[in-house]
Amino acid sequence: MTKEDNNRKERKLDCSIDEFCYRDINEGSRWIESHIDLSSKKCENNGFYQGKVNYPTLKLIEDLRKALRRHSEELALIFPNRVKKYSYKKLSILWTDYENFIKNLKRRRSGYKIESEMLDILRRKLTNRFGDKSNKCSKTIQLYYDNEITMNQFFDIVTFEMGRISGEIEVTDEEMGVVLQGTKSYIHDKIHLIRTKYPKCKFSLERLNYMEKNIKLILGENSKKILALIHKYRDLNPDLKLYP
Repeated sequence: MTKEDNNRKERKLDCSIDEFCYRDINEGSRWIESHIDLSSKKCENNGFYQGKVNYPTLKLIEDLRKALRRHSEELALIFPNRVKKYSYKKLSILWTDYENFIKNLKRRRSGYKIESEMLDILRRKLTNRFGDKSNKCSKTIQLYYDNEITMNQFFDIVTFEMGRISGEIEVTDEEMGVVLQGTKSYIHDKIHLIRTKYPKCKFSLERLNYMEKNIKLILGENSKKILALIHKYRDLNPDLKLYP
């Protein structure tokens, strides 16, 4: 093989290696660009760009519901009948962890008297859980112990009082509507609208201001945590309209 042939072969080999290398580099670059693009879209969808955080209307409603539930005494003043929702079953679980405990006691023979040890257990559990709020329940236990009220009266008074102080009764859509907007159907209609027609439907700034005024009027100094939820919703939804 001549010197010229050798030089030609080396040039061909160099060219092949360069083409191979550049091809791999280009393919790698395209893969990297594609991967970055997909990651960017994924981040955008999750709201990581531009500080986006999602706080939808339904989430606010449920957070408000949970927060309002803790203010059972204030709600009892507005909705006196809601305290009747506290059941014997709930009181039984608090008392003995057995949901049919009171139901079985009521089946006992006429004149049956609950043992003082069991009454002391109930009084102690109520005090440990509710502190001074349980004073009326403790007085009712004492009235029963002194034979001044019947067993049925004892259960009825205690469950009524537990419904007033416990915060275990769910807040209905109607109750939320009255507290937040002064209208029974408002929250129910809003939830229905979001779930059936307009999933991105939001409260207006006017409605939020009205909510704040009502909550301050009803809860006073205890309204801070609920107001914080409304402020959070307003901050994380900068596109809210001024009016509905």
